[in-house]
Amino acid sequence: MHLTPMSQSERLTFTSRHSQRLHRKRLPGLLVTAFALLVVSASNAQAINGKVYPGDMCQELGSKSFMRYGEGGIHNDTTSARRVVCPLVRDTVKKKWKSLHVVVVDQHPTEDVTCRAYSAQRDGLGWFQTNSSSEAKPGVQTLTFGSQKVERDYGSYYLICRIPAAYYPKKFSGRISRILSYRINEQ
Repeated sequence: MHLTPMSQSERLTFTSRHSQRLHRKRLPGLLVTAFALLVVSASNAQAINGKVYPGDMCQELGSKSFMRYGEGGIHNDTTSARRVVCPLVRDTVKKKWKSLHVVVVDQHPTEDVTCRAYSAQRDGLGWFQTNSSSEAKPGVQTLTFGSQKVERDYGSYYLICRIPAAYYPKKFSGRISRILSYRINEQ
């Protein structure tokens, strides 16, 4: 059997038909892959957008600052309770936040670290939610706030926390309460 070489036009026709068959076989797989990527992209768009801020972003309320900053947190090593304000920076100001978490160390035996989350509208209307540490226990505790109840469009968002005084049961062995970090989760 003798094979004759194909002409240029015959090769193009053969290649074109061969490509068409391959594309017809691959097209359903490519469509499924494209659809899967689209679904994954859409579900990622609904993912939670969380931001963590160090406790040392908080500032003491009042004219003089007696708080101590360090290790990413704000510490109250004074002999009286102090209040601090912590800014909440948001990407989405027309939707309610999903959750809010404040990581604290409460070292006082009778007083709690308390925090109140605020959503204040430009015209002065506002909303707040309160949470506090449950008891003085060694280690880290997380104050958790649920979903925001009322949204104040284009307002300001912040926490105001009360940190109890340092507790000194013996000289040189003070137990110091502090805010280590806080996190806001948005959708």
